[in-house]
Amino acid sequence: MKLRIAAVLLALAFSAASVAPVAAQTQPDGTREATRAPASGRAGRDRGRAPQMTPEQIQAAAQEQATLANTGCQVTEAKLLGTTAERTSVYEMACAAGPGYIIETKTPPNVTDCVVLAHSAATLRASNPAADVGPQCTIAAN
Repeated sequence: MKLRIAAVLLALAFSAASVAPVAAQTQPDGTREATRAPASGRAGRDRGRAPQMTPEQIQAAAQEQATLANTGCQVTEAKLLGTTAERTSVYEMACAAGPGYIIETKTPPNVTDCVVLAHSAATLRASNPAADVGPQCTIAAN
C-alpha cells in the first residue's frame, strides 16, 4: 500500500514539474498571442532561493518574530540580513521604544539585543582591534 501511495505521489510530482505555463502576451499591434514559458526558465534557476520580500513583508515578519520572542518591541524598521545554513531567516529590527534586536527565526526565536552586541564588539575590539566581532546592528535607530 505504501508503495502505491509513493508511486502516485511521484507520478503527480513528475507531471506537475513537466507542465510549462501558458500565458497570453499582447503584441505591439494589439493582437494577443499565447506563449509557453521555457521549462528551464527562471523557475529552475530560483529553486532553493527565498522569494524576494517587500519592506512591508520584512517588517511584518520581523514583528511576528519579536512578538513570538516576547520582546515587547513595536517594530518601526526592519531588515532581512539573510538566511542561515539551517534555512532560518535573520532580521534586524528597530523598536519604537528601547533597544533594537537581531532575531533568528528558530523555535523559539533566537534574540540578541543590539546594545549587548555593540558592547561585546567594543570589548572584543579593545583587546584585539582586528577581531571579527560578527554581525552588528546597522539600522540608524539602533
